[in-house]
Amino acid sequence: MLKSSCLELMEKMHDEIDRSCSKFRFPFNFTQYLYVDYMLLTDKIYDVSDAHFKYYRMTSFSDDVFLFKHNDIKMICLNDMNPSFEESMEAAKRVKTTLESTMR
Repeated sequence: MLKSSCLELMEKMHDEIDRSCSKFRFPFNFTQYLYVDYMLLTDKIYDVSDAHFKYYRMTSFSDDVFLFKHNDIKMICLNDMNPSFEESMEAAKRVKTTLESTMR
């Protein structure tokens, strides 16, 4: 999904989405699937069925720059899997360092 497409939907349905926000769940609440459905209906979502991607847990993310520079992987998925704040911050630093080094 593109951030710009999410913002587009927010612009179109701002009042409805805003009214559906609440501290507790109610039948009238929108979910995150609203964005997916919108993008499917407007052909603004990327079909990953034929994409080469790699899934990582952030806490076990390795500094494998070679993977990004010399492989056909076009997309990665990073999942935090509820690490502690310290683990999350350390993992974020490793990910940032690795991704920045691939841009050089």
